[in-house]
Amino acid sequence: MSEVDRIADQLRRAYEGVAWHGPSLKEALDGVAAELASRRVDSLHTIRELVSHLTVWGREGRSAITGHPYVSLTGEADWPPPKADWAEALADSRPGAAGPYRRSEAIAG
Repeated sequence: MSEVDRIADQLRRAYEGVAWHGPSLKEALDGVAAELASRRVDSLHTIRELVSHLTVWGREGRSAITGHPYVSLTGEADWPPPKADWAEALADSRPGAAGPYRRSEAIAG
């Protein structure tokens, strides 16, 4: 397995499948209701905020893979306000045409 194939496989597994770090993102979010995703505990980020953060960084990674200059996200770009629609936020976090993993699949062939 080439290094590119290995990295692409790890990215896929981080989203769904057997990930090295524990439950995949898909497994961790499966069944999480909008109410729970919006609940704030002390000063910690909500699940909605974490999903928004993961989504923008996935896109930034994909952008870098496709040859665009790397940009370190800061402020609201790093922690964008969560989408009002929880189902839409979940759909955005999934691999797909706009998802963060598509280019890695294309590179891996």
